[in-house]
Amino acid sequence: MRVESVFRFFCWVSSCLLAVLSVGAINSSVAGGATIFIAAVLLCPDFWRIVKRLLGKSIDGIVFATLAFPLFMFGAYISISSEVPDALSKDIAKVSGYIQSLFDGGKETANKPTGPEVDPGALSFFRNVMEQDYLVGLAGGKSALVELAMVSPVERLPSSRLANIYKDDELAAEEHYKGKKIIVSGEIVGVRVNFTDDVIVELPGSGEFSNVQAELHRDVGRYSGPLIEGEYVGLYCSVRGRVLDDSAGLIYLEDCESVDFSRDARDYASNLAEKMSAWLHAGGAHEFPSDFAASYFLATYLTGTRLPADNPCRIGATELEACIGSLEGFNTRGLFEMAREDLDRWRKWLALPPLVSHVSSR
Repeated sequence: MRVESVFRFFCWVSSCLLAVLSVGAINSSVAGGATIFIAAVLLCPDFWRIVKRLLGKSIDGIVFATLAFPLFMFGAYISISSEVPDALSKDIAKVSGYIQSLFDGGKETANKPTGPEVDPGALSFFRNVMEQDYLVGLAGGKSALVELAMVSPVERLPSSRLANIYKDDELAAEEHYKGKKIIVSGEIVGVRVNFTDDVIVELPGSGEFSNVQAELHRDVGRYSGPLIEGEYVGLYCSVRGRVLDDSAGLIYLEDCESVDFSRDARDYASNLAEKMSAWLHAGGAHEFPSDFAASYFLATYLTGTRLPADNPCRIGATELEACIGSLEGFNTRGLFEMAREDLDRWRKWLALPPLVSHVSSR
């Protein structure tokens, strides 16, 4: 009797579990869920009593349990095979692929297409060129990044000019300048600390009592040294514009710092070089704004492959000034022409259209 009680209890628990599983399985397959539910019913001792009353004779519960097990397995198979979640499918594919590669002795890996070898020195050259081009572009000079619409020159104007623009047409000035980063220059009229402990540098405005208020960035590392009254200064600021509760109608600037874009240029060039490296290694589609931009970047990289191995531009830790100085006397256009022989195979690997063959080093 004790063994029979344990068996019935086990069947009760199993029946409840299968009933719960059948509900979840229905989401993948109605037939699979229904089959699992039938298995749950067969395992239920109350179902055995109902059968006994209907047939007038008792049937051993082991018979029902024996029938329930294959039904459960069949229902589970239908549910799993009908719709496997995408993430699980991908994981299964990865695992099966890995197992297959073990049996194939690495043949699959060996047959995977590979592109031309990537030159780390040429990538360093590319990064240095992009850093210099970024700085030239912000300064308003001739820049490939500006022509490619990837960098915009920073507008520069005297503080008095900015104030007069606001005075002449405030609505138009707000629309054009508010929130924009510009370089404002002028003689320091005064330096003070406001009630929130921010340092305010006053620059000439549209009149004697309407100085432009330039609030310095709280990171003191953002400006080069002490700002003294009477000195001429250039500051890189965000234009806040007029403040509504300011009866004087002054122009406010915020987050002002010294005009030094070297850190921004390094970060920009490093990110661009990382993106370039990933593209050269992986091949296929690029993430640049246009095929023309990608073509120009490839041309720049290929030019770096023809520099002498000991050229400072090919060494990762080289400062930009040292790189630029080392290029004096080099005909970079000639270097690119020397690298043209590598162009076609790179173009095929990178899926670039033929226009790349018409791009030359700047």
